[in-house]
Amino acid sequence: MIFKDGLPYLSKEQWNILKYVRRSPHRVSIRDISNNVGIDIEGVAESVVYLKEIGMLVKDRRDVVPPAHPDATFYTNQNISRIIDSILDWLG
Repeated sequence: MIFKDGLPYLSKEQWNILKYVRRSPHRVSIRDISNNVGIDIEGVAESVVYLKEIGMLVKDRRDVVPPAHPDATFYTNQNISRIIDSILDWLG
């Protein structure tokens, strides 16, 4: 993971995706994220897979589709949810 100014280096779109997923009361699909954040499905899929690889998102284990599929669902990593909340609050 790359850091910049003490924060994980993510694109603006990746921060927006993380914020949307974190603020959702339940798991969300790539399709749902795309519809609500205004990023095409392919861009969301790529970002979500990256956020999963660095440990910020978790793919729901009940899913039967691959991680980049539009119906794949994710939630934030509960082990670092306070850290994610702090960063998102700081970013505004």
